[in-house]
Amino acid sequence: MLAAMCCGALCALAALILYAHQWLPWWQACAIGALIMVAAAGVIRAAGFAAPSKMAGTSRRPDSEVAALAPTTTNGRAKHS
Repeated sequence: MLAAMCCGALCALAALILYAHQWLPWWQACAIGALIMVAAAGVIRAAGFAAPSKMAGTSRRPDSEVAALAPTTTNGRAKHS
């Protein structure tokens, strides 16, 4: 799903560059595409770091607690090597 979204975003960016090239030289059309990519990356990065308590996987135990637990089998007995 992520690959399809990336391909769609790249196709939309290419379409924008080709559309802008109707009125602008290539370097200006590509610069507009680059600025949009940088702005989108900033928005995605800000959205990812905005609310870490709302993100999946933040309810994990600290590593110190996980290391203190003995490895067990599915029936609750300790594993013997």
